[in-house]
Amino acid sequence: MLCNSKLVNAQKCINLPPNVRNPKTVMNLERLGSLFPQKFSFMRILIRNLFKKNPNFQITSNKLNSGGKGHCVLSVELGKQVYSLVCFTEKLNPQERSDRVIATKWDASFCLYAGIPSDKQIEKLESQVKIQEKGRFDKNVLVLSRANKSVTLFENVVNSLSKGEQPSKNKIKKTSYLMRTTAVYGNGKFGIADRDLISKIKELTPPFQVEMLTVFLIREFSFLYVEHCAKLKGGKNAVALDYNLKKYFGIGNSTGLGMAPFLVNHPALLHSWILAKELILAEVLNFKNINNSQNNRFFELLKRANNHINEWDVEDKIQSKRIKVLRAEINSLLNNLTKKKPPNQYPFKYIFNKTHNLSIESQELIASILIEFAPDNFNGIEECLANPNEPKIDSSMLVSELSQIIEKNYDWVLKLNLKKESSNTYFWYVSQEKLEPRLGNRYKEEGSELEMPFNIPLYVQKLKKLLDKYPYKNDTIANFLLKNPSQRYIIRRIQNTAKYPYSEIRNNLVDKNCRPIDMLRCKLAFFGASKFDPKSDRWTRITLFQGAPIASEFISGNKNYDDWSFSTLPN
Repeated sequence: MLCNSKLVNAQKCINLPPNVRNPKTVMNLERLGSLFPQKFSFMRILIRNLFKKNPNFQITSNKLNSGGKGHCVLSVELGKQVYSLVCFTEKLNPQERSDRVIATKWDASFCLYAGIPSDKQIEKLESQVKIQEKGRFDKNVLVLSRANKSVTLFENVVNSLSKGEQPSKNKIKKTSYLMRTTAVYGNGKFGIADRDLISKIKELTPPFQVEMLTVFLIREFSFLYVEHCAKLKGGKNAVALDYNLKKYFGIGNSTGLGMAPFLVNHPALLHSWILAKELILAEVLNFKNINNSQNNRFFELLKRANNHINEWDVEDKIQSKRIKVLRAEINSLLNNLTKKKPPNQYPFKYIFNKTHNLSIESQELIASILIEFAPDNFNGIEECLANPNEPKIDSSMLVSELSQIIEKNYDWVLKLNLKKESSNTYFWYVSQEKLEPRLGNRYKEEGSELEMPFNIPLYVQKLKKLLDKYPYKNDTIANFLLKNPSQRYIIRRIQNTAKYPYSEIRNNLVDKNCRPIDMLRCKLAFFGASKFDPKSDRWTRITLFQGAPIASEFISGNKNYDDWSFSTLPN
């Protein structure tokens, strides 16, 4: 099905449909940092598209030796193209294992390769993939990644399986993955294939599909690897990992500031993601009636979500407190709705309205559950998530029009006191060594002259003053820019916000109280990540593909392939 017409129209016009939530409500960091995965997260999209293709997963090469070192190739055919995850493993000393981006050794390193590599190609890849950022690649390499074993769980599972036993569920509950990636590079970095090449492949058109496919295959490799190590240790006594435990296991990920600027640098794309979510939610809330099956399904999902968050434990004090509140509120909501059934008319709107006085985390959890009921006319919305439109200056716009846009869409900026030192504490820059974004303290660190243009409120306020002083209100922006060429960036951004209302985060991103971790969670939620586990306000651990089908299920024709949200520990 083609893109939903509502979405297309909303992308082209300035005014949003009247039934969607206002950007003032949606586009603040507190809410963006409370999002949960939902039906149109990129991982869910990948799994649905995989099942449509009935893919054949194969181990096309396995040369892991008795020490667990070597290489392995997992291949899958999609359409007319075969994609291969090429895996290289090392035996690390504990002191060599680190999740930090400055690490130079990992338990395993990977690349997603277009085709099935020959022995000669594998040999060439090994010399480059193992050194990650220092390596150089060609367009046949689509994604570059690396991962470490879970220190707390991997060996425990190996020991259990080697004795013919399944691992302890208490151990699994605490760490729901066997391996944890520390980077997943795409989009042309280090010479790998550009997004433009990948976007032409029908099966991989939605955003981040090659990256998600890579992580899914790494998950499959983690099962193969742990069973290999168990067999080496236990011989004939060793058993395979239980099917249900495999489904429960995801892939861990450790990610930091490198991800955060994406949302600022791709405003049109951010708008498309948020708009899709809000349109679907609005449509579901407008259901006048639901049938018994939908009602039962809602309560099933709510109970599952309730169990899921009861298994969500973190050390971070702020997030731990939020989870505690979330548990109490969702449990109370479940009990209340069980005692008093929703009305026959507009039942989902009634349920969602019940969350208005609850925490933002509770509101967004219920929103994600309701999106599961997206009507069939939204089945093509995946195509709309890749917005190709980059912000462009409308030079014919009048100065007075631009000033009005600022007053309407950036009213929150005009209220800020930017003269306070705290409002200008941080600066964003790119590390020369790792080519990754970083955050510096303007008053304690050097390098602010190299900062990325993320001080949006300051730029808007300066522009507004220039516009107010400019005597020719009916002059065009073209003429204004002839006299003020340094304002091109912020004008383009403001005009883009008028076209795409969900494109701007409504917070000062250089303020002392800004929490970059909220930006990370927003993007990770759209990926489909769960078990958000902050380690500071700048980096976090998460779990990917937890509960998702495993490769063997694609062959079996499992009809419940899309029902894996809010995964819980199997009985």
